[in-house]
Amino acid sequence: MSSSSLVVEIESLESLEILENLEKLFEMTLRGKWEEVVKIYENDPSTHKARITQTGRTALHAAVIQNEKEIVSKLVKVIMKEDREALGVQNDAGYTALHHAASVGSVGMCKCIAKDYPQLIGVKTNRSKTPLYIAVLNGKKDAFSYLHSLCLSSESMASCYSYAKRDRDGTTILHAAIRREHFDLGYLIIHMYEDLVNSVNNKGLTPIHFLASHSSAFKSGSKLGLWKGLIYKCIVVDELKLDPSNPHSDDRKNGVQNYK
Repeated sequence: MSSSSLVVEIESLESLEILENLEKLFEMTLRGKWEEVVKIYENDPSTHKARITQTGRTALHAAVIQNEKEIVSKLVKVIMKEDREALGVQNDAGYTALHHAASVGSVGMCKCIAKDYPQLIGVKTNRSKTPLYIAVLNGKKDAFSYLHSLCLSSESMASCYSYAKRDRDGTTILHAAIRREHFDLGYLIIHMYEDLVNSVNNKGLTPIHFLASHSSAFKSGSKLGLWKGLIYKCIVVDELKLDPSNPHSDDRKNGVQNYK
């Protein structure tokens, strides 16, 4: 056998082994045999970036969606030993594992995935949603607060603002919080991102317009206080910023510092 034939045969065997590993990975993931999934990740680094479902999810995506916190931690540790870029693999909709962690609101999984790779906070889906935006959209206040703190510790507040906006239509996290009636989260966002109060989306609408459209907020006694608080904050935010003699004019800045 010539040397060239031997090389082709070896490459064919390697390709066959990779294919078998991918098939096994898909099967174990589908069946929820997570410890087997971890073993495959440990034995074959090529599987770390493998998009094994019809929607382009990796095994890590699937583990996060299933809220398998311990397995996610194990998979991330294995990935970090080889190539952390595998943590940023996106599915067909552009979601990374961090987007899914933010969606389910797991601070533990968000921390596990992003603490050593904070740049993932800036990754956007096909609809230009960052993990920060996804957390707000789903009303996950704790996950949002953690991602915000991580963003501040690794980047500038200007970067945080850029991650808080959807490029395609100019909608911000404050618009999203109010639209979904996550008024407690909206109140928190105003403290952290005070400039979003006057933000305008591509249709010329500010968060105040969104807030005014939610008549249901008047009907719910449990939400009325928050609604009034949001209205107050939105109306007086500029006045507070312009009045240095006001003892509470730095409250929002202090709110941001508390999340550093």
